[in-house]
Amino acid sequence: EGNMLEKLLSKTLKQHLGPYLEGFDSDQLELGVMKGEITFNNLQLKSTILADMDLPVQLISGFVGTLKLKVPWKQLFPRPKKPVVVVLQDVSIVLGPNLDQPFNKEVHKKNERAKRDGAITSWEEAYKQTHLTEKEKKQNASFTEKLIASIVNNIQVTIENVHIRYEDDVAHNGHPCAFGITLKKVEAVTTDKDFNPSFTNGMPPVVFKFVNLDCLSIYFDTNAKMSKDIESHEELKTFLTEGISSRFKNASHQFIISPVSMDMKLALNSKGEVNKVPKVDANVEVPKFVISLDESQFKSLLFVTDAMSRFARQSVHRHLRPSSKPSSPETRRIWWKYVINAQLEDIHKKSEEWSWDRMKQRRDIREKYKSLYRANCLTTNKKEITSLKEELVELENRIEVDAMLAYREQVRDVLEQEQMQKEKERKEKKSSGWFGGLFGGSDKKKASSSVDGISAEEMNEICTAIGYDEE
Repeated sequence: EGNMLEKLLSKTLKQHLGPYLEGFDSDQLELGVMKGEITFNNLQLKSTILADMDLPVQLISGFVGTLKLKVPWKQLFPRPKKPVVVVLQDVSIVLGPNLDQPFNKEVHKKNERAKRDGAITSWEEAYKQTHLTEKEKKQNASFTEKLIASIVNNIQVTIENVHIRYEDDVAHNGHPCAFGITLKKVEAVTTDKDFNPSFTNGMPPVVFKFVNLDCLSIYFDTNAKMSKDIESHEELKTFLTEGISSRFKNASHQFIISPVSMDMKLALNSKGEVNKVPKVDANVEVPKFVISLDESQFKSLLFVTDAMSRFARQSVHRHLRPSSKPSSPETRRIWWKYVINAQLEDIHKKSEEWSWDRMKQRRDIREKYKSLYRANCLTTNKKEITSLKEELVELENRIEVDAMLAYREQVRDVLEQEQMQKEKERKEKKSSGWFGGLFGGSDKKKASSSVDGISAEEMNEICTAIGYDEE
């Protein structure tokens, strides 16, 4: 099973780290995964990491000194004897304002789609959890959950020397400021119920963790030094590293939260029944905690938040906003035209919202969407599912998220009532019936079939290793 788990880990790391890090060597990754020890040094964050998120900030600089992962394959299953170790060191990120970025239609559409997909995924998961029977709750741990839990429950995480900094010399003219978070070290280990270092096996109802946090601080510097004024990359690294406070020396900052250290004893409820047991039960010991905010910080903070809120207000009409500055008579006319068009757009939207044509259109879209979603829930044909999803996506781009989720819930409730009625009729007739396969499919066949190129035999090996029983 080790070989299959190596492939899964390699694929996951490539997917989640490759797009964001420069110098991420796939060949080195695969070799490291086979040996059970992966180490990357001097990685840089890609400058485009925030470009597709349509945010009022941009990445100025970002680097990771060391990323290390140790996975003791032979001593991880079936009963863990050594922890999975994750080490992250010397992480520095500098952000800056990006308030005048031009409108990109494709990026905007992509982000809107991502928001909708996220809302759908969250709703589907929440709906399933609230409609599980007691028997299903006990059997609900999927193969993937078992696999992840077996690894994550025994992870030992160490993060050292983290400095995340936002610099702004635009919001408050003549008063450059910097907001930052620094962390000297955080370490988390798995323990037993008495918080002694230990290992867990499978999916216990509660996982215990001990976390030590060393010198966490938040600062807001007024009249701050800007990273763009620092000439070399090495000097910037030194500047950011020296900005991290330690137990022996506080860095030179105007702290909002002065450096604080603490110990945390965590009990993590892995079953999710939060009505009976808290999701996270934390016992935090903090010897000293100091918060302060002076007048200069408060003024600069107001300017920065005002700039951010202005960006949010402008985002509604960014597709109309000119890219040029109003510096000449011609460009000023363009900006006046922008103001007029923005007002007209708002007026037209309000007048159309309650027109008979618009209400009829909304009704037609609602009925069509519910019909397509119902068909999508019932069919098991892959070609039909693909076709239906394409039609659903097209309609979802024309529906508000709240309305879309309400339509889905209405369809699911109707299907559930129909299923209950059919079950009732089946029991009355005392016959086996054929309706069971219509709404749920066969989970056993799914668990035994090939997934992502993994054969049934290999899948069974992994299931045995992590204690997953498809029955």
